[in-house]
Amino acid sequence: MNNQIVNQKKVNYFSILKTRAILAIIFLIILFAYFFITAPENNQETTTIENPLKPIIQKNTNAQGLVNKNKIIQEGVAAFNSEYIEYILYALGAQELYTSPLGYGNPKLVIYIDGEIYSAEIVDQTVHISQNSITDPDFAMYISKEEIVNALLAQNMQQHLVDAYKSGDIRAEMLAGKAELVTKGYLNLYGEV
Repeated sequence: MNNQIVNQKKVNYFSILKTRAILAIIFLIILFAYFFITAPENNQETTTIENPLKPIIQKNTNAQGLVNKNKIIQEGVAAFNSEYIEYILYALGAQELYTSPLGYGNPKLVIYIDGEIYSAEIVDQTVHISQNSITDPDFAMYISKEEIVNALLAQNMQQHLVDAYKSGDIRAEMLAGKAELVTKGYLNLYGEV
């Protein structure tokens, strides 16, 4: 009789264990399905823009692959437009700037290019360029069209721009206070450049 009780307890114990294991597996499946179904989608858009000099470079490259750099610079300066600025700003990571959480607004830049004024405002990781001035810019940059074309042709655009700044071919002026610049992400951008 004792053996029957022990065997009955073993059967009940294994039955309970089996039931719990099945419930645990069902619970894990439900949990996995819940997280799989409700997982946030990666809705981040990426912006891919092509170097605006590409058609000019292709046009001025011969069958052997030799490039007429002087001709590209000349044609690049003549065809200059806001796409050149947009390309450089994206390449420098300006889209990573953000609206200040302290109420300073969106990041804004004004760029003086050979007597023309361009402005850039970064809104929701998108660089918006216009050919006019902007109110309350954070930064001002002074650069020539030829220097922009040279930057677009450079193997390492960031290094080219840093070297041009150091040599005085580009001037930059901080117009906003340091606290404002930090809250818009300029410190991160400056650290990379």
